[in-house]
Amino acid sequence: MEKLNNILSDVVWWLVGIVMAIAGFVSKRLFGNIDHAHRRIDALEARTDELATKNDLHTAITSAVQPVQETQQLILSNLLSHRVTEKDED
Repeated sequence: MEKLNNILSDVVWWLVGIVMAIAGFVSKRLFGNIDHAHRRIDALEARTDELATKNDLHTAITSAVQPVQETQQLILSNLLSHRVTEKDED
């Protein structure tokens, strides 16, 4: 019985360690992205010698998202066209 308790204890400690490692990785990524955003805003403010406005940030986000949406539309259209050809083969 004691051997089983030792094994269960080891498993619990391994699981706690894995959860902590995942939490550390996620928090590092989250704060890294926030730090990167602050550096980009600081660079924008340095170029314009003004504070970045909400409109400036919205324009930057929109220009970054548009290529992703176009790629997503291309992938979706290819998948749908492939689906139609698969139905024709059946």
